[in-house]
Amino acid sequence: MDDDDGCALDALLMFQYTGNYTTRSFSARTPNPHENIRGLLLVKYHCEVGLLADKYDLPDLKELASLRAKHVAAEYLPAAQA
Repeated sequence: MDDDDGCALDALLMFQYTGNYTTRSFSARTPNPHENIRGLLLVKYHCEVGLLADKYDLPDLKELASLRAKHVAAEYLPAAQA
């Protein structure tokens, strides 16, 4: 766990206790960049959560993180849909 992303690890632990996770930890540690950059960082965050979920064999979290990454990409990065 030493090499795991801290924000993603917070999300994993939150999911384990509540069945859900938020971007609160991510938002607290991320400056307020331009909207498109924020979108990229959010996609990266959800992907990191998904990678941790895969690493620790949590398929429900992996699916949720994947859905959220796709949703954020569609919202912030419409060109990614092409």
